[in-house]
Amino acid sequence: MIGVVMCVLLGCGPQAEQATRGEVVRPARIHQVSSASTISRRSFVARVEAPQTVDLSFQVSGPLVEFSVKEGEVVPEGRVIAVLDPGDFKRAVREAEVQLDLARADLARKRQLLRQNLMSVSMVDEAEALYKLREVRLSQALEDLSDTRITAPFDAYVSQRFVDNHVNVDAGDDIVRVLDLTNLYLIANLPEQVFATATVEQVVKMYAEFAFAPAQRFDVEYYENRGEAGTVAQTYEVTFIMAPPPGLRILPGMTATLVLEFDQGVSETVEIPPTALVVAADGRYFVWLFDRDSGMVTRRYVDAGVPRAESVTISAGLASGELIVAAGAQQLRDGMRVRALDVGSGDGPGNGPGNDSNAE
Repeated sequence: MIGVVMCVLLGCGPQAEQATRGEVVRPARIHQVSSASTISRRSFVARVEAPQTVDLSFQVSGPLVEFSVKEGEVVPEGRVIAVLDPGDFKRAVREAEVQLDLARADLARKRQLLRQNLMSVSMVDEAEALYKLREVRLSQALEDLSDTRITAPFDAYVSQRFVDNHVNVDAGDDIVRVLDLTNLYLIANLPEQVFATATVEQVVKMYAEFAFAPAQRFDVEYYENRGEAGTVAQTYEVTFIMAPPPGLRILPGMTATLVLEFDQGVSETVEIPPTALVVAADGRYFVWLFDRDSGMVTRRYVDAGVPRAESVTISAGLASGELIVAAGAQQLRDGMRVRALDVGSGDGPGNGPGNDSNAE
């Protein structure tokens, strides 16, 4: 009888047992909502060009006696690329040296006669003029001899040979085309709306992608742009510069995808972990809003976009700074108390679905 009375007074059953043990407090990972920057990404087709393309030629004529470089070869700066037969030019130098010596001796003799009043001033002036002409002729002969050799003006990539060895070439004939590939130009045509509205400050990232190097991105920098739009497509030609990547031979004429990412400012939407989103029985989406002071959670319906692997875009229902349950949301109910494992934000690591192993 006493037991029955005690059961009536205290109450029996599961609810009484739960009250006796105390309220269940579940651990949960908490996420702080923050507004995300709106990043727009634009892609353009770009062509690769060399910063310098030079067609090398001789300034004198003659038979080609040395031309051993190969197409596709890189020739170090200063190395000899092609040589003409220097025989006639060496003889011209020797002849000019002899004529200069004769003119020097004749000038000295006539100056001595002038001091003895045995020579007129005009004849000495003529001898001085002849001596200077002989100096010019020797200088020209030496320059012509030097012009029988073509050297690499920079670390040159041999793009094309225009003649074969052991042929007679004339002054000015193109011998070889060389490219400067110490850097690479990527040239893309940007539409006028992008060119007019985008600023340098808005560009947060610029990189190039190549079909033959999947999953690789190569940083580029802005170099220059053409000041007038093309007459047909009304686009502006913009040049970007890129360092040659090791292990890849990227040559002029190849195509790339140029990607520009622009920061359009702070978005009115927010991003949350997909594990924080719960589907109600009526199909609506909601999250569990966490109150730091009381430790309690309440349901908050939200307008959500299509969930992605890493995040979900919330267009309405949440504000920056609010706290939500990022993991363990399926086991909660209105008014339940939770124990925060940590508080993370959308900008920090450790808040994605791969870090929910501690939540129940």
